[in-house]
Amino acid sequence: MVQFSTEMVEALDAEAARVGLSRSSLIRSAVDAYLATSRERTITKQLVDGYLAIPQGAEDEWGNLLAGTRDATTRTLQRLDEEEESAGLSW
Repeated sequence: MVQFSTEMVEALDAEAARVGLSRSSLIRSAVDAYLATSRERTITKQLVDGYLAIPQGAEDEWGNLLAGTRDATTRTLQRLDEEEESAGLSW
């Protein structure tokens, strides 16, 4: 049970009529939107806190993944260049 002022009920009824919903549907939609926004804020804060705790490129228990990725990419590109050269392809 939720209590609203007379003015709020009138405003809800006017808005519900404008958008073609019942008062209850409008209230449920508003609460759903609020909760979704709240969840998004919580998730965003957790992501930001995580990046602040361990910035991208920083070493952690897995090592420096960014440097490892760069090294692996460099080695792969070098191998591809060698394969192209041995096949007689030159750019």
